[in-house]
Amino acid sequence: MTKKDEIQLNRFNGDLMNKKKILVLIIFIIIPMIISNIIFVFYSKFNSRESRSNMSPLISSKSWDPEAIPVCTQNGTQDSIKICSDGNGGAIIVWCDSRNDFGDIYAQLINAQGICQWDANGTAVCTAYGIQCSFDICSDGNGGVIIVWGHEYAYDIYAQRIDATGNKLWDVNGVMIGDNDTYQFWPKICSDGLAGAIITWFEINVTSSVHAQRIDAFGSLLWTPGGVEITATDNTNIIDPQICTDGAGGAIIIWDDWRTTTSDIYAQHINNNGIIQWTPNGKVICSAAGSQEFIKICSDPHPSGAAFLAWADWRDQINGPDIYAQRIDTNGDVMWSPSNGVPVCTKNDWQTNIELCLDYQGGLIITWQDDREGGNEKRRIFAQRIAGGSPSWTQDGIRICSANIKQLYQKVCTNGSNGIFITWADYRERVYAQKLYTNGKIIGDSRGYLICDSDYFQSGPDICPSNNGTVIIAWEDSRGPDRDLYAQRINIEKYIPTLSPGISFGNYYILILCVSLTLIIIVIKKELK
Repeated sequence: MTKKDEIQLNRFNGDLMNKKKILVLIIFIIIPMIISNIIFVFYSKFNSRESRSNMSPLISSKSWDPEAIPVCTQNGTQDSIKICSDGNGGAIIVWCDSRNDFGDIYAQLINAQGICQWDANGTAVCTAYGIQCSFDICSDGNGGVIIVWGHEYAYDIYAQRIDATGNKLWDVNGVMIGDNDTYQFWPKICSDGLAGAIITWFEINVTSSVHAQRIDAFGSLLWTPGGVEITATDNTNIIDPQICTDGAGGAIIIWDDWRTTTSDIYAQHINNNGIIQWTPNGKVICSAAGSQEFIKICSDPHPSGAAFLAWADWRDQINGPDIYAQRIDTNGDVMWSPSNGVPVCTKNDWQTNIELCLDYQGGLIITWQDDREGGNEKRRIFAQRIAGGSPSWTQDGIRICSANIKQLYQKVCTNGSNGIFITWADYRERVYAQKLYTNGKIIGDSRGYLICDSDYFQSGPDICPSNNGTVIIAWEDSRGPDRDLYAQRINIEKYIPTLSPGISFGNYYILILCVSLTLIIIVIKKELK
């Protein structure tokens, strides 16, 4: 081979090598970059939901029909839902119903499989003339429910028990609980542990007072006719009593009391025989400056006879009400310091509309609506856990939903082992739910999980635990000609995909880009040598 041929061959081999390098560059670097860009664009388009604050998060895992189970689609409006567990994985739902032109009360049992067990569109609890929609409910402990309500024409209090098969066990339109010579309002109820209940209310004759009555499983009144007087103080406004069981057939009752110039919190213990246990006219729980209002209470099972409570507090009269909490023992003495309540949230602007439940791990879960991010139109839902008299989570609470939209009507429950469940409705016009561990960690999507992907307005949800880490949520739904009721059983945690620890998908794109650029630089440097 001549020298000239050798030079030409080397040039040919060099050109071929360069072409191979270019081909390698195209196949292993340029093409992956193009593909990763395309994937990232589509990923951003369909998954970057934070850029669209009103877009709904993904739907949680559902146990029933994806469109939800109709509980009542009768003509007229159905609203003001309350729900409790039937003890077998199902739920009893009670509501106010206008199918007869007045406000009657109906109920339905839906089992764990999503099948309604009682009369189609609900069993009538009370259809007496007038409006009876100021009601409360508790389980009878045997798969049924006890309902108490106020008749808004006669201003009397009535109650009814419905068994697990949907039969009314007491008088057809309820047993009268109070005395019809006074005006009675806002009844509340708790179980007595023996298929009966204890009921409290406030009434007005000349002055206002709080009363209580116990009714047994057969509808017989066990205490003084007209109810035991819990407190009566001349010329004061005593309102809004709340109740929880003492675990021994009696109850602890708290109320707003205006016996001074502002509203304070008082409490009383009544035993199973209707005998007052604490100071006559109640023990003061909080008498801080300003008013304490909108109290909520739940029993403390350790020890039986104690209780947790939380309230909206006006001691800061400039920035609006805050949230405080307290624990009282079996003697009615406060257990946490400071004595006028533990601050749960003291952020500027309003905190109100409290809901609470036990976590059954020694703590109290408190949720509320909070205006800290811009007033009423930017109202958000927050939560805090109190254990041992101290907040366990982030100071002033954890925001439950990160969506930039007003949130309302929150309810909370737990089954004691699978976390805390919160449901609400917001200005996305849908019902959502969220789950937290007792350490305050939110499970999955911070914007909450969509319960029903319907094109119609949903509102007013309530929630109770079911089986195997699930919950049942019922809500008001406008998919029909008027407002109806629907329900769904969900498992939030089952929906969340289990991913091994590693880099998020968006960061994989960045990693591919960086590696590709590094390889390009290396190739270019070699070519320049």
